Amino acid sequence: MKYLFFKQKQINKLKLLFSLYIIYLKIILLYTFFIKKIQLKNGRITSHLKENQSNKIQTNIHTVIIQTQNIQIQFTIFQSLSFLPKVLFLYYSKFGNLFFLVVSLVMLIRQDLSSFKSWIIIFTLLFFTLLNILKEYYLDKQRSKADYIQNKQKQTQFIKSVFWEELTVGDVVKIQHGETAPADMILLDSNKIRDKQCVCYIDTSNVDGKDQLRQINASSLTRIINAKDHKKYYFNKYKTLLNLKLSYEPPNQNLSTFNGQLRLKKDPKIEYLTNDNFIPRGSTVYLQKKKDWVYGLVIYTGMKTKIMLNKNYQNHKQSYLEGIIQYYFLANICFLILFSIVSNIVLIALSKNNDFIVTYVDENVTNSLRFLSYIVLYSQLIPISIHGILDILALLQQFKIQKEMEKNKNSIFKINDPSILSNLGHVNYIMFLNQIFYFIQIDYIFIDKQSCQLQNVINVARITTYTHDYKIEQEEFNDLVKGQNLQQLIITSLICNHIEHYKLDNLELIDNSILQTENSLLQFASQSGFNLFSQKNKSYIFFGKKKLIQINEKMFNYERGDKKTFSVVVQTIQNQKQKYFLYCKGDPNQIRSKMQISINEYPHFDFLVQSFKNQGIQPIVFTKKQLTQAQADKYIETYRHIQSNPQVQEEELKQLGLEYEVDLQFVGMLGFQQCINKDILPLFDLINQSNFNLYLLSNENQEQTLNTAINLKVLNGFGKQSNKQYFLITEDNLEQVWNQVRQILNELNQTFQVQESKRNTKQAKSYSQNKINETDQLKQKISKTLQDTILTEMRFQQYQLHLNGKSIFWINQDKTLMQHFTFILQFCRIVIGYNIESQIKGQLVKIIKRGMLFNPTVCSIGQGYKDTEMMKMADISIELIQTQTIQSENGGKNQQFQVISNGGDIQLSDVGYLKNLILVDGLNYFFRIQLLIYFMFYKSLLFGISLFYFNWYSLFLGSSLFDSMWVFLYDFILNLGTIFLYGIYDIPFQKTVLQIFPSLYISGQVEKQRVFSNFILQSILEGILQGTLIYYVSIYIVSRSLSIDGYTSDLGMISLVIIYSVLLVFNFKAILTAQSHKVKAVWTGQVFCLAFIIIFIFANGNDNFSNWNWVIITEEIFKRQETVYCIIYNVIVCLVITHFINVFVLEILQPNSYLLNASKIQQQKISWKDYNNNIILEQSIKKNN
Repeated sequence: MKYLFFKQKQINKLKLLFSLYIIYLKIILLYTFFIKKIQLKNGRITSHLKENQSNKIQTNIHTVIIQTQNIQIQFTIFQSLSFLPKVLFLYYSKFGNLFFLVVSLVMLIRQDLSSFKSWIIIFTLLFFTLLNILKEYYLDKQRSKADYIQNKQKQTQFIKSVFWEELTVGDVVKIQHGETAPADMILLDSNKIRDKQCVCYIDTSNVDGKDQLRQINASSLTRIINAKDHKKYYFNKYKTLLNLKLSYEPPNQNLSTFNGQLRLKKDPKIEYLTNDNFIPRGSTVYLQKKKDWVYGLVIYTGMKTKIMLNKNYQNHKQSYLEGIIQYYFLANICFLILFSIVSNIVLIALSKNNDFIVTYVDENVTNSLRFLSYIVLYSQLIPISIHGILDILALLQQFKIQKEMEKNKNSIFKINDPSILSNLGHVNYIMFLNQIFYFIQIDYIFIDKQSCQLQNVINVARITTYTHDYKIEQEEFNDLVKGQNLQQLIITSLICNHIEHYKLDNLELIDNSILQTENSLLQFASQSGFNLFSQKNKSYIFFGKKKLIQINEKMFNYERGDKKTFSVVVQTIQNQKQKYFLYCKGDPNQIRSKMQISINEYPHFDFLVQSFKNQGIQPIVFTKKQLTQAQADKYIETYRHIQSNPQVQEEELKQLGLEYEVDLQFVGMLGFQQCINKDILPLFDLINQSNFNLYLLSNENQEQTLNTAINLKVLNGFGKQSNKQYFLITEDNLEQVWNQVRQILNELNQTFQVQESKRNTKQAKSYSQNKINETDQLKQKISKTLQDTILTEMRFQQYQLHLNGKSIFWINQDKTLMQHFTFILQFCRIVIGYNIESQIKGQLVKIIKRGMLFNPTVCSIGQGYKDTEMMKMADISIELIQTQTIQSENGGKNQQFQVISNGGDIQLSDVGYLKNLILVDGLNYFFRIQLLIYFMFYKSLLFGISLFYFNWYSLFLGSSLFDSMWVFLYDFILNLGTIFLYGIYDIPFQKTVLQIFPSLYISGQVEKQRVFSNFILQSILEGILQGTLIYYVSIYIVSRSLSIDGYTSDLGMISLVIIYSVLLVFNFKAILTAQSHKVKAVWTGQVFCLAFIIIFIFANGNDNFSNWNWVIITEEIFKRQETVYCIIYNVIVCLVITHFINVFVLEILQPNSYLLNASKIQQQKISWKDYNNNIILEQSIKKNN
C-alpha cells in the first residue's frame, strides 16, 4: 500500500510538471502568432489593402502613410522568449545527453532502483546544461554585436542623419558617391545625367558576386533632367514632386527581378518599374565625384530586404567529431544494454533456485524495472561530461586563437561557432569564390574568385602599340613614355573614357572615374607624367607642366544592346590646330571587324590577343579615326538633334555609333590584370602541395574567371595550352549539356580501360550510348577500381572541369544527368566555375557532401551576401571581412572593418592567416580533440567495467562496488585537470614541420577514415582489457592480503585499490601521450588530482560524505605490501598494454602520415632536406589503401 501511494504521488508530480510545460509552450505559440499578425497587418501599406495584394506606398508632401516593424538587421539565432527552449532542445537532442536525462528521471521517480545517490548524475547533468546555456548566451551576444554595427551606421535622410535601423518604408534617402545602400530602394533622382536619363552605377559584387558596374535609371516621373533646375538641389522644393503612389511586389528573394508601378496622384500616367530602377541593400553606389548624390525611396528594410531574405542561415552546424560521438555513444549504450540483459536473465534464472538471492531480491520489483536499475548502474560505462568538456575546450581554443590574432592590431578575427573548429583539421574540398574565397574538405575547397583579389584594384599589366609590345614594370615608366606610339596610346586612353567635363571655374585634376579600368589608366598615365584636367566644360591633357591638347567638345556614345563598344567624338586643339576625332575602345572580339587592317595582319592581331589571355590579362583595344569637317558637322547635328528630344533615343544613338565606328585606326592594346592579394598565395601553395580539391567559383563571365585562375597559377593558359586535362560543361541547352557529359564519360571509360588492361583485368563490355544506362555500365566496369584506388587516382588526377553556371539549370532538370554530373566530379581535382550564382554555390556544396566518396569535409571561404548560401551549407565556413583605411582626426590612418553578412563560422580580415589556421591550428585541434574523445570513453569503460564484474561476482544483485561520492568525483572532478590541460596544450604536430611539409595535412583526411577502428582499439579494447585486469588482479591480491594485526581486507579496501589504480592508469596514459608530443603541462593535472584526493580523504575522516572512513582504509592500503604491489602491478601492466596497442598496432598497422614518414626518415636515415611533399602524399595514400 505504501508503495502504491508513493508511486501515485510521483505520477501526480509528473503530470503537474507536464501540464505546466504545455501551458508554457502554448503561451509562446500564442505570442508568436500574435506578433506575426501584427507584423502582417502593419507590414501592408494602406488600410484599404487586402492581405493578398502587393505592397503600396502613398506619399504626400510631408507624410508617408506607412510604418513597418522588424526593420532591424538580426544575426542572432535566438529570441528572448525562445532562447531557453531552443538551447535545451539542441542540448538534449544529442544522444548522450538524452540518455542521461532519461536516467536522471528514472532515479528521481524511483530512487529505490538506483545503487547510487540520485544527485550524482543529476548534479553533473545540470551543471553542464547550465554551462551550455551560458555558452550559447555568450555566443549569441557576440552575434548581436554584428547587429549593432549594421543597425548603427548612419545615413542621410531628409533632412537629418539617422541610423540604418531607423529607416522605414517610404523614407527618402540621400546617398553619395562610394556609399553603401542601407535598404532596398527605388532610384528617384540623381545629379548625374546621361542621355536624358538620371543615372547611377552600382557595384553588386557583395550582393550577387558580379564584379561589374550596373547602370540604374531614375524614374521618369521623379527625375529632373534639367541640371540647372533649383528643385534638383534643394530637397524642400524637390519633395513637392513626391506626391505619388507606388505599388510593388511583396518581399522576396529574387535579386534579378523587380516589378512595380508608380504614378503621380495628379497624373493618370503609370510608369512600370523594373530591376533597372532598383538598388538592392548592400550594393555600392558610384557616380563620378565624391559629392555626387542620388535620391532613393526606401521600399524594403531590415530583414525584409532581398539579401536578408536570401541569408536563410542554418542555425546550428555539427562538427564531424560531434557526429561521430553519437555513434560512439550508441556503441557504449549497446554494451550497457547487453550487460543489463545478461544481468537480468542471470538473476531471473538464479533466483528460482538460490535461497540467498530470493532473500535479498525485492519481489515487488518487476523484471522491467530491474532492467532499468541495471541501466542506471551501468550508466558509468558512458562519459556524462564529454559534451560539456568539449564545449569548454572549444571556447578556450577560441580565446587562444583570438588572443594570438590580437597581436596584429590592424586585423580582426572572430569565431562565431567554436564547436566546429575541429572540422578545419580534415578538409578535403576548398570552395573559393572569384574574389578569394575557398572551400576545403577540408577535402574540398570552394573559393569565391573575388576573395583572392584586392578590393577594386586593377593594374595595367601589358601594353601593345602598332610597333612595340611592352611588359609593365615600375622602373620602366620613364623609358616607356619616350616612345611616340606609347604617348599616343596614353593620350587616347585619357580622351576615350566616361569622364565628363567639369563645370567649375578652377582648373581641377581628374583622378577618378566610375570604371575601375579607367581609374587604373588615370593612375598609370599620372605615373607616366600625363595628367587630365578640367575647367569650364573643357578638358586639358598635360605632360608634366606642358599642355599638350585641349578638348573643347566631348560627345559620348555608350554601349547599348548588341553594340559592345564605347566611343567619343571630340574637338581637339593641338599646336593651335583644331581637329575632330572619333575615339573608340572595346573588347578585341567586338572591335576586330571595325579596324582598318589588312587580312595578313589579322593573324598577328589574334596572336597578340591570345597571348594576353594566356597570361590572365584582359585586353582592351583603343582605336581612333580623324573625321572630316563634313563628317564632324553631320555627326554633331545628328547627335544634338537626338539629345534635344525629350524622350530617350537609345536606338538612334546606337545606330549613330555603328555608322561612324568603322575603318578605325589601331592605336594600341592595353592589358588589365586583377591584382591578386599576395597574402592569399600561401593558401594556394598549401592547396597545390596537399591533397585538396579546389573549386574556384565566380558569378563573372568565363574570360574574367579564367584570367583569375591563371593569375593564381591554378590554370596555365587556355584551351590546348592549359597545363591540365580538362572537361567542359559549358552549354546553355539540355541536349548540348548531355552531349558534353557523354563525351566526358566516354573519355573516363577509355582511361579506365587502359588501366584495366595494364593490370591484366577482364576487358570491359562495350560502352552503350543510351543515356539512361551509360552511368550504370560505366560504374559496373570501374566500381571496384574506383573504390580501391580513388585516393590514388585523385592525388595524381590532372582533370579540371570548366563549369558554366547556366548548365547547372539543365542538370537540375534531369535526375539521370545529375547522377552523371556527380559521378564526373569524383575525378576532377579542380573545378573552375563561372556565371555561378549564390544558390548554385550552395547546391554544389550539397552535391559534394552527399554524392562524393569518403564523406568529404567542405570548407567555404567567402565574402558578402552572395556567399551566404555556400557558407551555410559548408561544414565550416570562413568569411573574409573588408578593411578600409580611413583618415583620423589627428592625421593618422586607422583601419575600419566592415562585417557584411555575418554568415561565416569564422570571420577574419587578414587572409594571410588562412594557411596557418587550417594547416597548424585546425590539424592540431582536430587530432587533440579526437584523442581526448578516445580518452573520455576509455576512462568510462576503464571504471565502469568493474561494476559489471562485481555484479557477476555478487550474483547480479544490482549492488555498486563504489561509493556514490567516489563515482561523482571520478566522473566530475578528479580527472578534469588532466583532461583540460591535455585538451589545451597538447601539440600532436609541430608547427615548423607542418610549414616545411604542408602535405602532412593529409593526416587529418586519412585519420577521418579510421575513426571507428581507432575508437575500437584505443577506447573499447584498451578500456575493457585494462579494466578487466585491474578488477581481477585487485580482487585476487587485496582479498588475500593481511594487515600487521592479521585483519583481512574488506570491500571498501578493494574498491579503493581499484579506484587508485584506475586514476593512476588513466592519468599516466594521458601524460605519456602528451610527453611523446613534448608537452609537459599535463603533469600539473596529476598534482591537482592528488591534492583533491588528499583533501577529500581527510575531509571524510569523520564519515562526513560516506559510510566508509577513507583515512583508515587508505592507511591500511599503504601499510600492506601486497596492496601497494597490486597498484604498481596494475599501473605497469596497463601501460604495457597501452604501449602495445599504440606502438605495435596503431603505429605499425595504422600509422598516421606524420608518424609514418617520421619513422621512414629515421629507419632509412634519409635527410629531411631530400624529402618532399609528393613523397609524403604517395606514402600516405599507399599505406591507407
